[in-house]
Amino acid sequence: MSVPFIQSSFIHGEVAPSLFGRTDLAAYRSAASTFRNGFVSYRGGYMSRAGTKFVGYSKQTTRSYAPRLVPFSFSINQGLVLEFGHYYMRVISNGAYVTLTPADITGATQANPCVLTLAASNEVASATANIGAVGSSYASGDTILIAGGTFIRAATLTVANTTVHGLTLSNPGIGNYAPGDTVTLAGGVSSVSAQISVTTTKVVSATVAAAGTGGTSGTQTVTGTTGTGTKFQASVTIGSSGGISAVLSITVAGSYTANPTTPATEPVTGASLSGAQLNVVLGIDSFSITAGGTFTTNAVIFTQGSTSGTGTGATFVSPVFAPNALTVTDGGVYTVFPTNPASQASTSGSGLGATYTLVAGTISSVAVGDWIYVSGVTGMTELNGGIFVVSATGVNTATLNDVFGNAINSISYGAYTGSGTAAPIYTVTSPYAESDLAYLKFIQSADVMSLACVNSMTNAEYAPRDLTRNSDTDWSFA
Repeated sequence: MSVPFIQSSFIHGEVAPSLFGRTDLAAYRSAASTFRNGFVSYRGGYMSRAGTKFVGYSKQTTRSYAPRLVPFSFSINQGLVLEFGHYYMRVISNGAYVTLTPADITGATQANPCVLTLAASNEVASATANIGAVGSSYASGDTILIAGGTFIRAATLTVANTTVHGLTLSNPGIGNYAPGDTVTLAGGVSSVSAQISVTTTKVVSATVAAAGTGGTSGTQTVTGTTGTGTKFQASVTIGSSGGISAVLSITVAGSYTANPTTPATEPVTGASLSGAQLNVVLGIDSFSITAGGTFTTNAVIFTQGSTSGTGTGATFVSPVFAPNALTVTDGGVYTVFPTNPASQASTSGSGLGATYTLVAGTISSVAVGDWIYVSGVTGMTELNGGIFVVSATGVNTATLNDVFGNAINSISYGAYTGSGTAAPIYTVTSPYAESDLAYLKFIQSADVMSLACVNSMTNAEYAPRDLTRNSDTDWSFA
């Protein structure tokens, strides 16, 4: 029969079965045959292990595969647990699922199923771009995340097409442009072409039309006499006969708001000349964009497609494209709508400087399929601390199921008397199927975790990806 006795130390841990008969060993008196759910303290005593806390139901509940839990430690003192399931990922922090901004509960029915009434939320119904400060080009297909407001989910816009906001003159052209000429630009892919209007012109070249007489021989400077604006100047050679024999260069191109009266025979003065005329060619000096056009593919360089005048050959480089038409990809969910004009928090492209005038629409704060955490309810306290699945929504209502798909029957619950919040559990779409999660490999550096996954049984292979933590409620796969 067994005989109880006091054993004050377990410093030698478990004794192997092969030593059960060695009662002569001193270690026999400070060991045990089996330890379960505990550990030996350095002091020699045996202590039960710490327990676990129920965080909540995994989204894999009722599915064939368990979730994959992955540790994510981004500093010595801070860490998270990532729950990977069938094409989704959720975040656990401090023993609870990370949630988005909660919606206020204003009512709850005693019914089967229970229906919550939520405070009205807004979405972005439409948006227009304010492009006055655009400094870097946007492109069709760029996505823009809107900044500002208080949101459960921020709105995302997509650039449907662009318009020319800025241009640099590369080649002023020839053939006598005139102020007021309209030039239609060619380049990129557009449904409506961009146009510029010539503001001022300048002299780009000149030849001798009439040599004149009485000039001082040598290299001299002559100046145009007609037109409005800054007159051009040219360096010329005056021969021994007193007339212009050659034009050496244009030293001052001028800036004309009205062209010389007859460019082919522009009278010039200087160096005591009389009757001298130059045949001048006028190109574009300055211009304004009168129509930005509508582009689905941006241009790198613009040439002249057509003109209302006679000039040819002008080219334009370094175009800056601004958003023209925008589509609302995701209207977001706002408890406080952004103040207009709203700025951009980020973009998938390189565009900078646009702001956005947003038009609000009213929507439900939650969507069908959302998992929500309810707390702070008075009266119907049975809801507090529960995680529910939204099975249907109205404009400001959410119908509740449990995580197994059963309707929440609140007929016997206490009557709702006020307050409470419903916070959607933050969930991000992931690329991994549930059947491949066991083969997921990971390595982490600060806020970036590199992932690789190859299912050696099915040969399912995923491209390597980086998972980046921007905040606990903002993660991205790239």
